[in-house]
Amino acid sequence: MGRAKPLLSELDPWFEERGYKRLGRKTEWKKVLPGGIELRSECDVILRGEGEPDTMMIQFVCLPQYAKLQKAAIEQSSFRGDPGSSAGLLLDPRILPDYQPLEIDGAGPKWDAFLTEFGPIIEANEAQLREHYEDLRPVADGPYFEIATGVYPELFLLLHAGDFEAARDWIDNLDYEPALNPGKLNVRAGKLTAEEEYQQARKVFHVYIDTQETKTT
Repeated sequence: MGRAKPLLSELDPWFEERGYKRLGRKTEWKKVLPGGIELRSECDVILRGEGEPDTMMIQFVCLPQYAKLQKAAIEQSSFRGDPGSSAGLLLDPRILPDYQPLEIDGAGPKWDAFLTEFGPIIEANEAQLREHYEDLRPVADGPYFEIATGVYPELFLLLHAGDFEAARDWIDNLDYEPALNPGKLNVRAGKLTAEEEYQQARKVFHVYIDTQETKTT
């Protein structure tokens, strides 16, 4: 018996025609743009027995070149685990769409109607990212995307733009206690305090910034 197809497998050709590649068996597809930018489309599916699942499709933006930096900055953290494939997350959708019932295999009249509306959205998002691929700050202030939640997306935005002075100022002046431990969680045995994690992150990003500035001089 062959392996079952991934969920929403009938969407793969639609995304492939537009230059996207499915991430394993996830209901997520990515497209690599200039500047190392990854534009990802993710479909969240809530299964409801035999009926059509409630489905929501969003797009978000990652800068995977900063994934290793992020993981090094939070190593041995008491307050956050490994971000996995979301490391380097930069931009989230400004407004989340509503869930709607769509065919479970990713094909059918309801999907056809949805993709007719969704296609121009992803084309506009891609065009905006391509236009501002060297400095994504205008995209973060645009109608669809906003800076993602989390500690470091704003810093990644500055690093990607090459604004190293602003990036150094950002990390040096981070109010680290509420930023790193907003839930006021207890320090775990053998893990870092908020101050220790901040000093670790500060060193990681300073080394990176210093290296990049040396390359540009």
